[in-house]
Amino acid sequence: MVRHILTCKPKSEPRIRALLVQETGPSAVIFLRGVDTTRTGDSSETRLTAHLLVSGDAGPLLEQLVSHLSLEPGIYGVHWHSADELDLASALAIPREESESPDEE
Repeated sequence: MVRHILTCKPKSEPRIRALLVQETGPSAVIFLRGVDTTRTGDSSETRLTAHLLVSGDAGPLLEQLVSHLSLEPGIYGVHWHSADELDLASALAIPREESESPDEE
């Protein structure tokens, strides 16, 4: 599973969603599993997270998708990463211990 994250203007969201669906259609090797939308506090930006399944070598296919989408007007940022890498990083994260305050001594 791969997460493809785009940051765009809110009015660009419908066009970006349509492009994601087109780029991940039935004949493609990238399959769209879902899209989550998050808006910033002041609603000036929208963050789309596309959950993708990729058949074959993911790197070149995803770089091609990033290149295509990054040319679209209204997009501020595009990147992707393996969900497996994120899960591994979360699993390896060492929780911070709460520091003792000097008053407790």
